[in-house]
Amino acid sequence: MRSAGYLSATAGTTSLTLTPEDVTDSMVALAETYARTDTAGICVADGFGVRVVVERGALEVHDGVGPHRRTRRYDRATHGLRRLVILNASGMVSLDAFRLCASLGVGVLVLGPDGTAQLASTPRMTDDARLRRTQALAPFEPYGLDVARWLMFRKIMGQGKLALRRFGDATTAETIDDLALATEGAETIDELRQLEASAAALYFGAWSGRAECAPRFAAKDLRRIPPHWSRYEGRRSVLASAASNRKAERPVNAMLNYLYSLVEAEAILACQAVGLDPGLGIVHADAKGRQSLALDLMEPVRPEVDGFVLDMVERRTFRKAEFTETSDGHVRLLAPLTHELAETMPQWAKSLGPIAEHVAHVFGKAMDGTYSAATPLTSRRLRDAQVVVKARKVEATRRAAAGRVLQCPSIQQAALALWNCPECGRAVTNHRHVRCEACISADPAHSPEIRGRRGVAIAARKRALTEWDRTNPGAVYDPELFRRDILPRLRTVPLAEIMEAAGCSKASASDYRRGKRTPHVSTWGALGELVGVEVNAPALLTRPVR
Repeated sequence: MRSAGYLSATAGTTSLTLTPEDVTDSMVALAETYARTDTAGICVADGFGVRVVVERGALEVHDGVGPHRRTRRYDRATHGLRRLVILNASGMVSLDAFRLCASLGVGVLVLGPDGTAQLASTPRMTDDARLRRTQALAPFEPYGLDVARWLMFRKIMGQGKLALRRFGDATTAETIDDLALATEGAETIDELRQLEASAAALYFGAWSGRAECAPRFAAKDLRRIPPHWSRYEGRRSVLASAASNRKAERPVNAMLNYLYSLVEAEAILACQAVGLDPGLGIVHADAKGRQSLALDLMEPVRPEVDGFVLDMVERRTFRKAEFTETSDGHVRLLAPLTHELAETMPQWAKSLGPIAEHVAHVFGKAMDGTYSAATPLTSRRLRDAQVVVKARKVEATRRAAAGRVLQCPSIQQAALALWNCPECGRAVTNHRHVRCEACISADPAHSPEIRGRRGVAIAARKRALTEWDRTNPGAVYDPELFRRDILPRLRTVPLAEIMEAAGCSKASASDYRRGKRTPHVSTWGALGELVGVEVNAPALLTRPVR
């Protein structure tokens, strides 16, 4: 990559002679790279002196090369970030920035020159040691073989579909499909590996020599690139030892390798999110420095990556400035192409989510004890619940419009049931209620006395806030002052103390402590005393807007 020097060869290699055209291309690439804006919730940082810090309660990312520098700011409430991706750059990330990213659910990735994840950090959404212990035994248990079959079947079927769609090679596609079906009868992991290797040989054999797999370069660059860059003659690299595809000597394979590395990084984050260990694989054997389970999970996504690269080769004219060749002939990608590919990571995360959750659920069912099948990556359980609630509302609206739900309580009891109570199974006839009237009445928290006291307290609190606003006419305040001075110290205070100081409910106190909501300015003085910060609520007010 060119982040550590756009006018020289990749670090660690012999410097190559630069022509005036190379210098011009590099200057244009610099300007183009740092003129890019964030897309799809991805912040890509690159260059010299990268700084990721927290300033005035917001995440700030500074990057660039020479005069081409940029600063991007992400506030807590409106950040919209999913990933912070730092390419092969020099600089620093503060501890405060890591903590803020963790609290906001932003994954942090530091990638090497070839896209390999040097750091992959995301909040662990599921943490169960029993799940990881079950995962470690998977290669030796039937459920592990089931997972391996499931992964390999989807990968090989995807390869067959792509061979048919892109190349119209029905014979190769049918053979690959037969190999995919054979995975369902495989009795060992080794047998699955052999089927996968056979399918890969057929699949990439269909790529070799095809014009649609060869990149198209700008006419002005044809005399400046090696002739073999404009051809595709196989997945294997002539530079790597044995039959490896590392150290790609052609641009297409370099793009495949780079994207595969990005998918692997997303697979590592997906494993962490669902509570799996990315290093304990099934199909990929344990190896030092290898994230074997992450490689397993990305297998069904590889055909999708291949299709993306073929689509890019078909529609795009490449430039020499987007690639560099090391002294041994190894091709690497340069910015802004590296930034463009890094911005595709949400696409791969979306594809990996259901795969990671499925594998975690299979392991969870096999482990000892109770397992709750969470869906932190796809939010499928939440969406399913929302569908049920929406269906109830639609049905209630339909029946109300038809006159079947009447306002008279005596007649309402005789109306047709909208749905069944989730606790007792009785009919629910009030479209505003989830439970039946009997269960609501039996709940101590919903007794008339408790509900009356709750209403009185809410009304009194509203009157107090209204009175405070009346005595401070035209006053406005900056919530950032609260987040900077009080919120960081409030995170360790018990909810009961926050409730007493702010005069609020437990739910509201929890929202204040997590930074989800900002309390009314009238409570800042009491909350400041609670955490040992001398503040006076009126003193925090800014000048009234004129």
